[in-house]
Amino acid sequence: MTAADKMEIIKMVEQSPIGVKATLEQLGIHRSTFYTWYDRYVKFGASGLEIATTKQHCVWNKIPYEIESQIIDFALEKPELSARELALR
Repeated sequence: MTAADKMEIIKMVEQSPIGVKATLEQLGIHRSTFYTWYDRYVKFGASGLEIATTKQHCVWNKIPYEIESQIIDFALEKPELSARELALR
């Protein structure tokens, strides 16, 4: 949904005489989704409703590709070793 769509839904829910839960059920929008949008709207205004780009999360224990390739090559050369023995070497 665009920011304009989200803003329109927020206005509809605010002005609805039947209550938040019933309005969201009629619109087919989950309450947690609506409240996430609403919280961002309250904190940041209409710009808070823009689609946020997801950040790539850095995995602290990710093995670099070069080292991973070396490990795989070593494991293929020594199929008799268990995973624990490979880890030790």
